[in-house]
Amino acid sequence: MNQLRRTLFSTSGPFMRSVSSAIVLFATSVISLVEVEANQGSVDLPDGFIDEEVASDLESPVGLTFLPDGRILVVEQISADIAIVPVGASVATTIFTVPDVDAGGEKGLLGIAVDPEWPVRPYLYIYFDHSSGDEIHIRMYTASGDLSDPASSNLVLSSPYEIIDDIPDIFFNHNGGTIRFGPDGMLYAGTGDDAEFCNAQILTSLSGKILRLDVSALPEAGSGPPAKSVITPDDNPFPGPNENERLVYSHGLRNPFRFHIDPLTGRLYIGDVGSGDYEEVNEAFGGDNFGWPKREGAHDHPSGNGCPGTDGTDPIAEYDRSGFGASIIGDPIYRVSGVNSFPIEYDGDVFFHEYYQGFVRRVTFNEALQTWEPAAAVPGQPNAEDWATGYSGVSDMVQGPDGSLYYVHQWWNSVRRIRNENPTTSVAGLPERGFNLRTQPNPIRLGETATINYSLHAEGHVELGLYDVDGTLVSVLANEAQTSGDHVLTWRARFPDEPSQTGRVLFVRMNVAGVVQSAKVAIVP
Repeated sequence: MNQLRRTLFSTSGPFMRSVSSAIVLFATSVISLVEVEANQGSVDLPDGFIDEEVASDLESPVGLTFLPDGRILVVEQISADIAIVPVGASVATTIFTVPDVDAGGEKGLLGIAVDPEWPVRPYLYIYFDHSSGDEIHIRMYTASGDLSDPASSNLVLSSPYEIIDDIPDIFFNHNGGTIRFGPDGMLYAGTGDDAEFCNAQILTSLSGKILRLDVSALPEAGSGPPAKSVITPDDNPFPGPNENERLVYSHGLRNPFRFHIDPLTGRLYIGDVGSGDYEEVNEAFGGDNFGWPKREGAHDHPSGNGCPGTDGTDPIAEYDRSGFGASIIGDPIYRVSGVNSFPIEYDGDVFFHEYYQGFVRRVTFNEALQTWEPAAAVPGQPNAEDWATGYSGVSDMVQGPDGSLYYVHQWWNSVRRIRNENPTTSVAGLPERGFNLRTQPNPIRLGETATINYSLHAEGHVELGLYDVDGTLVSVLANEAQTSGDHVLTWRARFPDEPSQTGRVLFVRMNVAGVVQSAKVAIVP
């Protein structure tokens, strides 16, 4: 128990709300920790799934990712160590300690990402609170050693290069912490509002946002940071003129500590930590405003009184956390793949879990209604709402290359995974699911022209149209056979029947051989 107390006091949980509420949550965490200590490994999963340890010998692990060869990289929040778990190993090995990290409370080394062109571009990216005490950095390191040996722990990091060094970090909490690459090759970063609520609505502030960065031209000479124009993608949704605004992908977020990106569609699924009433999951298309601090979940919130901005977009899932300590962790959108793949009915479902209470839930998309809804319970599920229970203290969960869900457990200092014991899906026989359908800009102003991009994995008949939220067809964009590869269509935001209408939401819906994908687009003033 002494080791457990030391770990808990050093981290205090990464999701505290304020000094006063932190004390309440801390007390809740101690109670939860005592319960977990008495039942270590006591999890409840649906029939056919098991939970097993992958690697140990870590200290307060907070985030993880995979190298292309299957090795796992882990970041430790307080020690600021980066550890590696070779394929087949059961113990993690520290390969580097990040200097200049301000750790404690919610602060520390929080996120890690691998360049999508590894090992040609052997770069690792990290997200951390800097020891200067008032800024968060995104930094890149160059790796050397065994870049493609799955059995090796020989990886050396050098040549630090600052990408961004001015994300506000005045307060100890609401730091965000996730960085991940999307299928578009861009680096996405989630930043908290730094306990300054209105900043989430102010586009010129980097707080309370999802940032989208183009790091393909890095490293430049020197140690950085580069001019922000160098890392700003041309197709980001906000045109500026401020350089911070041009880096913003989505805003109106409180503390998007963990988010994931659909490898097929490029959409983001964000677990945004609530203030006192609701925890929420948001789906981001780009240009989104999720409402904080004017709203918490789908509900009005008094913290937004006097702040700029609008009410924002409803989450795709939320839960009432009034009366108990809570912090949502956004988990992956599941895509069927790998030797331990989950059943086909899980494909496209979004997972999320509760850090303090330990339940895991999932939502699924209803194509007919074009809405997200709780997934139907499966045999052996603990109860109607919870797909699994017993996952308190889990700070990051990702889908591994084998199809299992891998996670880091801060309280038990380990990497573990949820594995399907009896995978029955023939992954090789699955149809291609999704076309990376993307509409820019989004939102779009009436009269502007939108670019619709998508990719076909094989030749097929494409039905592409604009639909109202009630399913009514507004306009046919394509109804023809098309070749495989990348395609671009344009559409002008204009409605002959309602020439002056704004504030309208439409869906771009694509159907190829019965595989359907939709992308939401908003028409704004």
